[in-house]
Amino acid sequence: MNLKTTPSNVSVRLENMGVIMRIKYISEVRSQCVIDIRPFSSVDGLDAVKGIGPTYLQSIKDEGIACVG
Repeated sequence: MNLKTTPSNVSVRLENMGVIMRIKYISEVRSQCVIDIRPFSSVDGLDAVKGIGPTYLQSIKDEGIACVG
């Protein structure tokens, strides 16, 4: 799902490290990994970040603020 980035949405494709860390389970280390493996075509691409498996990915999606915008 592609959503326009708003204050309540965090684009994993566009945002900087500090903003990406607003996503549940995305620490400083993981946010740098997100930046390093860009671009993303969907939030599901976060499963390529070390430490984000199916359970964390589902929690991130359930949180509803991660998007690709």
